[in-house]
Amino acid sequence: GGGGGGGGGGPAAAAPAPAAPGAGQKPPPPPIVGVPSRAIKLRNMFDPASETEPDWDKDIKDDVVEEVSQYGAVEHCYVEARQPGGMVYLLFEEQLASQDAANALNGRFFAGRQINVEFLDVAAYKAQVPA
Repeated sequence: GGGGGGGGGGPAAAAPAPAAPGAGQKPPPPPIVGVPSRAIKLRNMFDPASETEPDWDKDIKDDVVEEVSQYGAVEHCYVEARQPGGMVYLLFEEQLASQDAANALNGRFFAGRQINVEFLDVAAYKAQVPA
């Protein structure tokens, strides 16, 4: 028989929570997943099964690009109209713009749905998204 190796854990930096009254507070959004980059993926933006309008995915793309352009120039946007999950992929020209947009959108409600944001590696973005 052989032996296995062990795993290490990172340091847990616990910030002291401010003692604020929790009345009427929304739960905080889940943290943004991934390593910050120029590419982000928005989840839960829409439900493909309930969209019936022709070109509804173009409408969502236009809305999203318009919304995030305030943070910086968008190089590419793709709405995943066939897979479940309500996913919109965004590639910004600048990483700062991508981070600002991610922070602004994560946990926000869009059409009654709470958006989750994930950073993608640019190579992974290009692998997942048709040009």
